[in-house]
Amino acid sequence: MLANPLREEGHRQFYQQLPDFVTALLLQDEGATLRYAPLLYHLVGCDNCHQAYLEIYDAMRAALSSQEESIACLEDGAPPGG
Repeated sequence: MLANPLREEGHRQFYQQLPDFVTALLLQDEGATLRYAPLLYHLVGCDNCHQAYLEIYDAMRAALSSQEESIACLEDGAPPGG
């Protein structure tokens, strides 16, 4: 049975930072790259964490986009989903 590489201590530290890092990127936080420099360095060399980053980024971007569309519909007076 193969061990999950993301469960290893070195990976866990970086993996747990991914949602906060992605949120900062999506909100265009100018200081994100500096604050998360060690994570960025790790993502360059770790395929597993890099893949997890891409999946989290895609999911959070879609969620934010969906949320923004709902807010725009409410502001326009149009019913949600219509």
